[in-house]
Amino acid sequence: MAANSSAGLLDKPISSIKTKFLNQEPTKDGYRIASEKTNGGKREEMGVIMNSGTPDKQMGLMGTYSSFSEMTDTDNATIYTADMTRYELKNRTLSGGSLKSLSG
Repeated sequence: MAANSSAGLLDKPISSIKTKFLNQEPTKDGYRIASEKTNGGKREEMGVIMNSGTPDKQMGLMGTYSSFSEMTDTDNATIYTADMTRYELKNRTLSGGSLKSLSG
């Protein structure tokens, strides 16, 4: 009986982990990926093999992910780049009031 009661809990959708759109595409020297969550969160990433065919060959990444919080009425965006020696982040947060003032 306990198994049946817990199974019902697992059957409920969890929107924060569902992906409504996913696009993966290989490129000549790497890949591109884009996804969008049902809660409005988005992610885009591009990976590129740099210095292909040399001893210095390495992978480089760049991308963004963003989300919107209804509780705080803010958009959050993170832009990142990475290679073998560094990982760099830039975060941006805009309130709903800021977005409205920018749109006129």
